[in-house]
Amino acid sequence: MNKRFFLAVNVATIGVALASGCAQTSPRFDSQFGESVRTVTAQQILNPDAGAKEVTEAMDGSTARQAVVGYRASFRDPQSPQNAFTIGVGGSGSR
Repeated sequence: MNKRFFLAVNVATIGVALASGCAQTSPRFDSQFGESVRTVTAQQILNPDAGAKEVTEAMDGSTARQAVVGYRASFRDPQSPQNAFTIGVGGSGSR
């Protein structure tokens, strides 16, 4: 009896496993595959109609030069980093 029962259970298990391989897995998910990537990409585009315009958004020359000079100066004279371990130590307190 035990041997027949286990044989029947094994045959049934193998039959179910083989039949499940033929089933359609996720039609709803497959139809929406990649939709989140397309949505996030569309949300990251600043101006979707940028190709339709002939005028480019730019700044005048003197402002651009000041921006570049300031950027380069930030590497020549970097700010000194603050020590994270001394924050809140010393100085005037609320006591």
